[in-house]
Amino acid sequence: AMNQFISEYGIKSRVVLVQGNDDYRLMLERILKGGNFSLVTYKDHKKAQEEVSVKVLKKQAPDVVILDIEKPNDEGSQFAKWLMDFSPNTSVIVVTAHPDPAAAEDAAMVRVVDYLPIVMADSELLDSVRRNIEKRLLLYSLSETQENLQESQRGLSQIIDKTMDGVVIIDKAKQILYVNGAACKIMSAKNKEEVMGTVFPLSYKIDTVQNIEIPAGDGETKHIEVRAQSAEWFDNAVAMIMLRDMTDVVRAKDLEMRLVQADKLASIGTLAAGVAHEINNPSAVLTANFPV
Repeated sequence: AMNQFISEYGIKSRVVLVQGNDDYRLMLERILKGGNFSLVTYKDHKKAQEEVSVKVLKKQAPDVVILDIEKPNDEGSQFAKWLMDFSPNTSVIVVTAHPDPAAAEDAAMVRVVDYLPIVMADSELLDSVRRNIEKRLLLYSLSETQENLQESQRGLSQIIDKTMDGVVIIDKAKQILYVNGAACKIMSAKNKEEVMGTVFPLSYKIDTVQNIEIPAGDGETKHIEVRAQSAEWFDNAVAMIMLRDMTDVVRAKDLEMRLVQADKLASIGTLAAGVAHEINNPSAVLTANFPV
């Protein structure tokens, strides 16, 4: 599994070993050579902390640090506490030649993932390192997936936000979960924050197109087309409502009807004037029909 992640993501896992005892350090190096990861060793914690801090700042934090905690609050314990704050995703494994209940308790306080007596290192250390590297790579994979999903959502949100139509997503209680800028304008809201979490104020029916009128806030009336359909939002059943401001269209149609009516009235007026003229001039009719 670890090799699959390395191949897929191009990650070379990093392991740091801090051990002041030369014999123990050489023994642990021999055990760890069987792993498919880069290994860096240090004799003292100060040097290790200096170089690891640089790696962390470069986003090259170690996946696993192996060290010794012989007693509470010793250099190993202090280094583990620093790691917990400075590189919280780094797993810490303690391998000690002097197991001590107080030291083990201290190790637990700094979230040490494994506490091994050195006599068990030969059989268990490499497996522990591999398990924790795989966990780190799984977390990396999950984080990358979440980042990609968030990026896609941001892109989709930007696209929806730039549409001319209003888009509102509401839950079963009609509470607004998402709203774009066009919908805010239609609902006469100053910004998204003003309506997010509030109850959707307009009437709607699922899979139905409705035309409603709402106050425009200036004594005028807005004519709104409302379309609603069922959808899913983060695995929850929601209603997605599309709002289109038809005010200009309605006004244009109304004006067109008035112009048509005016033309009809003008035609009737012209016809009436012609008839009246003919009636008021009978001699013209007689002359036209009975030549002298």
